[in-house]
Amino acid sequence: MSKLVEKKKPCKKKQLTITLLRGIIKSLVFNPKQSRPMKIVCDFDDASYWETRAIEFIIEAKNLRESSIYSHELYTNKLLKAAQLLVLALAKSKEG
Repeated sequence: MSKLVEKKKPCKKKQLTITLLRGIIKSLVFNPKQSRPMKIVCDFDDASYWETRAIEFIIEAKNLRESSIYSHELYTNKLLKAAQLLVLALAKSKEG
């Protein structure tokens, strides 16, 4: 008798697509005049502060990813906040 061998398909990596990137960029958009936490952050009007906070969020996300209490939602939330702060700093630099 012959043994049946089931071949496993290799796992595919999720590819970066234009649609995925557009969705991420769309999630970065916020209104700096709305009463939300980002309005308070915008009111500081200090690119150095925004850069520092972005770095802190990135470090927190990295530490979270490497910890045993990993939460994908919290991880992506921290990276989203960091990206928003970097966009603010970039906009400030474009002001002149």
